[in-house]
Order: sequence, then C-alpha cells, then structure tokens
Amino acid sequence: MLKLVHRSLLYFGKALLFLVWIGVYQPVRLLSRLFDEITGAGRKRRELRSTFQERVPLSTSAFVKESGIAADEAPIWLALRQAVGELARLPEEVIYPYDDLASLRLMMAPAPDAPWFDTGSNWADVVDWAAMILRVVIPIDKDFHTRWVQAESTGGLRTLHQLAVFLEEIIQNH
Repeated sequence: MLKLVHRSLLYFGKALLFLVWIGVYQPVRLLSRLFDEITGAGRKRRELRSTFQERVPLSTSAFVKESGIAADEAPIWLALRQAVGELARLPEEVIYPYDDLASLRLMMAPAPDAPWFDTGSNWADVVDWAAMILRVVIPIDKDFHTRWVQAESTGGLRTLHQLAVFLEEIIQNH
C-alpha cells in the first residue's frame, strides 16, 4: 500500500512539474522573445552580432600590436579577449582592442535557446573568467566596485582597451 501511495505521489509530482513547465515557463519565454522583437532589441542584437562575425579576423600578434602594449602585458590582455569572446559567444579573433564595451555587453545577452531566467553574462563574469584563464585571484570586493564605479563615471571604461588597463592595474596592485 505504501508503495502505491509513493508511486502516486511521484506521478502527481511529475505531472505537476510538466503543467508548470507548460503553463508558466513557456509563456514567460514566449513573452520575453515577443517583447524583444516588438522593441527592436532582438533585431539590434542580431545585426550587431552579424557585424562582429563579418569582421576581418585580428590575429593575436596584430591584437597585441594594435593595443600598443609590451610583451609582458600581453597575457592579461589576451585572457580578457578570450573571456569576452567565450562569454559573448564570438570568436576571439573578431574582438578588437578598441571595441565598445556596450556593444560587447549586448553580445553577452542570453542565447536564443537560453532559459527565460538566464540574464546573460556581465563584466564581473568576464573579470572572473579572465582571472581563471590567468590562474590568479582578482577579488571583486568593495574596493574593486568603488574603483569600477569611479572609472566608469569618468569615462574610463568605455572600450576593451580601457578595461584591460583597469584590470592590469587591479592585478598589479593586488
């Protein structure tokens, strides 16, 4: 008798989960996509992604040269480029040193097949990802946040180049 009750509860739980998935998850996902299309955000993201993907690939050495950095600084810059590429779902060769951070952030929006609750990556994720690539610890603490807000408010965080300089300074002072 206990097995029968247990099986019935298990069946009921699965049925309830399925109904929630159909009745809540799918409509929210549909409304989210519909909102993106009505506001034009979806089209803008697709056009921007296409612009990035159609770029002439920039080799690692050309990226370093265009950045105007010394060879010993290159690992931080290349790790940042790799992190942005992976989180934006773009080949890192199409990411240039003077790319606008706002455009790159749009590329970090959730993928079309992402769950509705996925908000995409942000710059803290990029910093963490770059730190993981470099095998260093970059504390994203109150000091980091204060410096970030200050740099952002003075226009010091508008391009990937500026973010790399900022990150370099954080790593050197840590």
